[in-house]
Amino acid sequence: MENTKEEGSGRIIAFDCLRVLAAFAVVVLHVAAQNFSISVRTFEWNVYNFFDGAVRWCVPVFVMISGALFLNPTKKVSIKKLYRKYVLHIVVLFAVWSLFYTVRYSLLRGVGIKDCVRIFFTGHYHMWYLQMTIGVYILIPVLKKITETAMLTRYFLLVGLVMTYVIPTLLQFPNIGILRQGVSNMKFYMTLGYPFYFVLGYYLASETFGVRARRLIYLLGLLGFAVTIGLSGWLSWEAGTNRALYSDFSLNVLLESVGVFVFIKYHFTEKKTGRRMKGIFSRMSGYTLGIYLIHPFVLTELGNRAGFKVTSFNPVLSVPALSMVTFLISFLLIYIIRRIPKVGKIIA
Repeated sequence: MENTKEEGSGRIIAFDCLRVLAAFAVVVLHVAAQNFSISVRTFEWNVYNFFDGAVRWCVPVFVMISGALFLNPTKKVSIKKLYRKYVLHIVVLFAVWSLFYTVRYSLLRGVGIKDCVRIFFTGHYHMWYLQMTIGVYILIPVLKKITETAMLTRYFLLVGLVMTYVIPTLLQFPNIGILRQGVSNMKFYMTLGYPFYFVLGYYLASETFGVRARRLIYLLGLLGFAVTIGLSGWLSWEAGTNRALYSDFSLNVLLESVGVFVFIKYHFTEKKTGRRMKGIFSRMSGYTLGIYLIHPFVLTELGNRAGFKVTSFNPVLSVPALSMVTFLISFLLIYIIRRIPKVGKIIA
């Protein structure tokens, strides 16, 4: 990602910005989902749908940042280092935080030991991200080989685009749906899912896009937002809550994610970002994974102990307000945890 490094520090300003924005977007997503089961024919549901649809890019962007960093040719990661430093760290994070959530919300509420063990290995509802990350990390040596050449990178992305987004979209139509089993039998697992976003992040970070290309990307991104919010609302209005277009592997969310990534890449550079703003993003960036891990606890406790829920007042205000409070408290808690000698930076 050109023109985004802090002079003398090697930090990439756009990545810091993306991490912070994506972490906040995850909080917004979970806040908006708190009361999503109400009737779709209400003002409140449509507000939740708006906020939910507007931040669906958050997880793909997190994965794309990791891909841009790990697949950069200058980053040398041996298989031994990959497992000892990166995979092991994610395993430790999962074990620590899954134990915390299992004890807090299961064991202390009288859930049996057998069920607690199952809950521990499954993880709290948001911890699938760590499990997914382990799977993607294991593929890094293979993905690095692919991204060594531009042709293979584009080929991988093309196959992934067709198999993950285009064909599944077409299979939703009645007369084409009969091909579903045949396509499924092809088992394109490696190009499906988050490895695609991982490689895409590297590609978008390393490619240079002209003004016209960027405008097209932004236009398609806006179209993605419109489809996610508008079409989800319309489909739900017609047949009850429909979350198909919320998937990270829907074409509209892909367009959202690419639009956000490229926009930040070109608008939060060394020259365009003020010193104070750079300082804020660079400092907060290191806390984003911890914020992701602890924010469900903060959100739950705000509701249970302080009575502050998304239903407390008009959702137009309650969603952003509760999101901001949850985000800031999560940041403060992780700030404190990371200052625990020896273990703080390992577990948060």
